[in-house]
Amino acid sequence: MEINKYIIIGLFIIGCITGFYGLQLFTQQLTNYLPEGIKLITINPAEVFTTSIMISIAFGIIFILPYLLMLLMKFSWSALYKKEKDLIKKILPLSTILFIFGALFGGVVYLFFGILFFAEFNNSFGLTNMWSYSGIIESLVMMCFVFGIAFQLPIVLYGLVKTRLVKVCDIKKARAGLIVGLLIMSAVITPPDVFSQLIIFIPLYGLFELTVFILGKQNTMEVLA
Repeated sequence: MEINKYIIIGLFIIGCITGFYGLQLFTQQLTNYLPEGIKLITINPAEVFTTSIMISIAFGIIFILPYLLMLLMKFSWSALYKKEKDLIKKILPLSTILFIFGALFGGVVYLFFGILFFAEFNNSFGLTNMWSYSGIIESLVMMCFVFGIAFQLPIVLYGLVKTRLVKVCDIKKARAGLIVGLLIMSAVITPPDVFSQLIIFIPLYGLFELTVFILGKQNTMEVLA
């Protein structure tokens, strides 16, 4: 137990340091990338310091989460049934990978499309784009988190079908509503052009269709067995 405590503290410190210096490097690149007409400013003396501390803590937590999860699984593993163990072995790695890809995708969307959209939208109201440092960092983090969660859609659908709360045919019937919802979301968070909207829509809808296809195949195999 004592060694676990030191490992957790060490991982947290490494995460904090990574987050702190990573944010500095990212900020330097961000200021060079921002389009002409957008100024990144601080609105209070402690804004940059507070933001740096919050990001550092967030990275520290991210670094210790896998180890804490491993300890939790080690503690409760013997109490689980074989089906539950098999399900966790399938879902956990996939869920992690999907979240990482979703977060990266959300960051790319915000940096390459979101910033331009909001800048042009503000200009249409005759306003000058002078954005606070904490505001743009918080928006970026939120976008990464939202897309990380959105990319968990296959996991949610898989869990619903495996627990028999819904059937694959029910999910297929909801396809039209999902398409409308994704198109609306794509139109809201991207510039008003079809190309940008499709960049958001296609990956999310592709995940949905891929999941439905895999679940349908699994159901067919189970019936034949």
